[in-house]
Amino acid sequence: MPASTIAKKALLVGIQYKAGACPANHDLGELVSTHNDVARFTKLLTKIYGYNAKDITTLIDADDVPRKFWPTKDNIEMAMRNLVGGSRRGDHIVFMYSGHGDQAVSIKDEMEEDGMDEILLPVDCKLVDPETREYANFIRDDTIREIFVDGIEKGVLCNLIFDCCHSGTACDLPNVEPGSPTSPTLSPIVPSPTTTRACHLGARGFAQMETLHHEHANAISGTPADDRTLVKQVTSWSACRDGESTYCTKDGGIFINAFINTLREPGNQHPTHRKLLQVLRRVPKNTKRFVDAAARNRKYMARRDSLPFAVPVDFQVDEVPRPQLGSLQLKSILHERFTL
Repeated sequence: MPASTIAKKALLVGIQYKAGACPANHDLGELVSTHNDVARFTKLLTKIYGYNAKDITTLIDADDVPRKFWPTKDNIEMAMRNLVGGSRRGDHIVFMYSGHGDQAVSIKDEMEEDGMDEILLPVDCKLVDPETREYANFIRDDTIREIFVDGIEKGVLCNLIFDCCHSGTACDLPNVEPGSPTSPTLSPIVPSPTTTRACHLGARGFAQMETLHHEHANAISGTPADDRTLVKQVTSWSACRDGESTYCTKDGGIFINAFINTLREPGNQHPTHRKLLQVLRRVPKNTKRFVDAAARNRKYMARRDSLPFAVPVDFQVDEVPRPQLGSLQLKSILHERFTL
């Protein structure tokens, strides 16, 4: 399909949860750098991947933005549906979320082996019970999948990027796994070295599943790519596994910064998905910024124990969040070229 006929649209969400701006009982920790994530990702799309600024919708909770354009639950879901609704075969769409994420008891999804849905926490989300981590007014992974997978046309290229805690299957896409070019919808239960909130709740382990280790990536074979115009091309990039937390600095989320910085490197705009995943998994473990951010968040947790990015008591610096790649095309995705 000629490039001139391809529409490129994006929805970028950054939530700061600034004190005094959210509901009085939300009790969600402020994230100072999420608006910067949106600004930097906008530049990536416009400067590197040819997006027009008018085709990028941003939802941020900034004082100079009218409240009707804030990232509330209703506004985010409406913007998601608008993004998908106008897309046609050959179009590119991107959804990026930078904010708090957590888990909630699943109410209908039998695919969740641990009985937990992954959720996004909008600016108007409320923490009902800090003890049990019960929320009101959040967005479930079931809704995200219904919009971006069930509601998308074949041939549309859709990339979802989640920089938030507990985001491994935020779109309920199966993750790429070690040792096989394919992955079952229900992933095998493999214990994680990181203590997770799901463990404390007696979960059975889906949130702790191991996915593709970067050191195994070269050993995995795939199959030739299908005709891209005949299938739904949906992939998700997540900062961590379902049972893990992720971290940010004053400059932005460590995951989203790694994502942006990697793709801004000259000649590196279209790596294979395998190569991009390898790089993203190396960055947190090899950067001092991760160590510093983890230490700061841990000190903060000593004062408040009800935040979505809770750090396990036995947390060690070498227990870093493991970025995840989810896809509907598990047989070939690792060998395909990435683009936005």
